[in-house]
Amino acid sequence: MTAMPHLSAMAWNHDDELREVEVGSETLYFQYAGGIRSRKYVEKTGTTTEERIYLG
Repeated sequence: MTAMPHLSAMAWNHDDELREVEVGSETLYFQYAGGIRSRKYVEKTGTTTEERIYLG
């Protein structure tokens, strides 16, 4: 999958894992460890940010 109609942009890393997504005024960044998503970071317009760490 290289694009979806509701997403402005999608970027993939060298292991074909989703790295970055632009959704309107938000940008989501993803980090992986051993093929499993370990972190999601969301930048929103202005100063609001969200971070989610996946354990286990």
